[in-house]
Amino acid sequence: MSNFSHSRLRDMYRRSLAAGYRPIPFGDEQGEAGPYILWRHDVDLELPAAISMAEVEAEEGIRSTYFLMTRSWFYNLFSWEGVEAVQRLGELGHSVGLHCDIHLSRDSIIDVPAVEKRVEEEFELVDSAFPGVFRRVVSFHNPPVSVLRREFAGFYSAYQAKFFSDIKYLSDSNRVWRDGEPERWFDGERYPWLSILLHPVIWAYPGDTMPEGMKAYLDRRREKARAMLIADDVQV
Repeated sequence: MSNFSHSRLRDMYRRSLAAGYRPIPFGDEQGEAGPYILWRHDVDLELPAAISMAEVEAEEGIRSTYFLMTRSWFYNLFSWEGVEAVQRLGELGHSVGLHCDIHLSRDSIIDVPAVEKRVEEEFELVDSAFPGVFRRVVSFHNPPVSVLRREFAGFYSAYQAKFFSDIKYLSDSNRVWRDGEPERWFDGERYPWLSILLHPVIWAYPGDTMPEGMKAYLDRRREKARAMLIADDVQV
């Protein structure tokens, strides 16, 4: 069973640096010889988990790219919490991109101009609230297969073809390393280019399994909602 904790996270970052990998933001790898790692974080559920991970990274000398949603069921990017989170990520030296949900099933055939228009609308939202902060980099949320290995006009996709060929892609989705844990790939001569997706909420809560971790997350969410109701003079 893999260990998903901040102590394990620190150890993984330290091993990557010891192996000679440079941490660089998405989009900055073009023309780089390597070895490098593109650390990527899709923020699906919670902003505080992203900030706690970002602070660990800053302490360990890691720069990464945080992909944030404008239309999440779970957090409001334009709330005071969201504004403070975006500001804090910048203070810690990280890059911010767009985590875009185009609301299509995995087997949908996409309309490329429609996707590009949707993404541009999302960028208009974040640019109005956070001028000059969001880079033109996009990670799609639950992407249709037809989004993969494709380039788009106006933005840089984290799912373009090179992330399935030249650059080795690893992900912790649902606490499962499908190609083995990242440390086994830390060999700069054999694998000079890595892209590693870590979901912050997975590393922020205890539990040996994904359901256990999500139960801890939901318990904390209920506590937070209750505290907010009380602060708003709502009897509970």
